[in-house]
Amino acid sequence: MKAVFSSRTHTPFPNILLIVMDATRAKNLSCYGYNRPTTPHLTQFAEQSTVYKLAISPGGWSLPSHASIFTGLFPSRHGAHDQHKFLSSEFPTMAELLNGFGYHTAAFCSNPYAGPATGLDRGFDEFNDAESLPKPLAELGRKMDAGAATVLGWRDSGARYTNRRVRPALRRLAAAERPFFLFVHYGEPHMPYRPPRKYNGYLPAGVSPRDANTVNQDQWKYLADPASMNQRDFEILTALYDAEITYLDSRIAQVFGWLQEADILNHTMVIVTADHGENVGDHQLMAHKYCLYDTLVHVPLIIRYPQGTTAPGQVTH
Repeated sequence: MKAVFSSRTHTPFPNILLIVMDATRAKNLSCYGYNRPTTPHLTQFAEQSTVYKLAISPGGWSLPSHASIFTGLFPSRHGAHDQHKFLSSEFPTMAELLNGFGYHTAAFCSNPYAGPATGLDRGFDEFNDAESLPKPLAELGRKMDAGAATVLGWRDSGARYTNRRVRPALRRLAAAERPFFLFVHYGEPHMPYRPPRKYNGYLPAGVSPRDANTVNQDQWKYLADPASMNQRDFEILTALYDAEITYLDSRIAQVFGWLQEADILNHTMVIVTADHGENVGDHQLMAHKYCLYDTLVHVPLIIRYPQGTTAPGQVTH
């Protein structure tokens, strides 16, 4: 690959930004042919990128999938799964390897299956460390902010708070001499589906957000009594799921904008993917358990390579 020199870091190594969307199946993204415009910003981004149309997650839930993303190994090899919820130190992570090549490594992730509890924080110089206030004050601020967001209809699954930390971190990393590897995990659109109010435009006619919130989102209840839910219920849940994807698309677009503001987008490899997909009534299942259907393992994978290295296009095999 041709070396790309960053105007900020003066290094032949590109920056790397890895964005993982939780529980996001490929079939519900408009850049993968979905009939709703769920991802207008990712669709524009995909036009400048390589889109891998048949990317398959190596795992059906967060721990084995992230461990595979970080090591390049199948779960059968790295052994981080339900019976062993920890990545052994014998398997070096992407962050450890990049750190060895001089990268500054940082992560913002609220998923406990992809952090210190499972050994997946190894190699990161910073892991959720961008809080400038003392922890008690920061926690109080988060609670007050969450309360206000709930009243105003802005409450989400964490993308808003994540981006509040990503922006200053990107400014700092862009100004540094070392290239960076930044891992950002978003909790959306993981169940429960509670998109901010303004994104509820996909709901069926006559269904209000208040009505939608009364639909069952307990996967165990549905498994115990499938007859308790009907097609209309899953139309509503799909609308909420799609709304969460559209909301997350807008938050990811903010990150793309900050890369441009810092004049580092063309010197950065940007990877957007998901750890696994989701069932929304498909195969008489909810969430992401008890199957390995395409709804669960067919995930988006979009990579924007540094300028001058790889032409945009699609990989269909």
